[in-house]
Amino acid sequence: NADGTGLEQFTNTPHKDERAPRTSPNGEFFTYNQGDYLVDVRTRETKQIGADYVWTPDSNSTVQCSGEGIVYKDIHTGQRSAPIPVKQNVWLADMTSDGKWLIFEIRDYLGSKYTIDFMSSKGGEIRKMPNYPGDFGECHPAFSPDGEWMCWNAGGGIAIRKFDPSSPD
Repeated sequence: NADGTGLEQFTNTPHKDERAPRTSPNGEFFTYNQGDYLVDVRTRETKQIGADYVWTPDSNSTVQCSGEGIVYKDIHTGQRSAPIPVKQNVWLADMTSDGKWLIFEIRDYLGSKYTIDFMSSKGGEIRKMPNYPGDFGECHPAFSPDGEWMCWNAGGGIAIRKFDPSSPD
């Protein structure tokens, strides 16, 4: 409950840190440990599914990036899509609510410790967001629920901007 009463433990992986939960868009599932574990909220059934992903808007799949590219994985069947090539491994952070765009960070890229970048969820060119000067780098981007805005940790502070993929780099 919002007031702190009725606390229930949903996870039970005592040999793992239980961190970084992310709820599916429909609220029926959540994952933790960067997507390592999937929990069904109703049944509390937990299964290991992988890592570094985002939810698709329909809550039926996660999206991951590995050395082979971007892969969609059905959470019910475990079936994986054919990889979408990406010129380098990226840390996926979020997907727009219409499922058209992925946002991610790349480490040690183009002379920056971290950069915020995006691309079509169907693959293609990686587009770089403006970078703030300094040694802090930029990380942890996220879209607003409607996909119209984005925010991220930028140069030691928080940056917010309207998301417009047609804007120049």
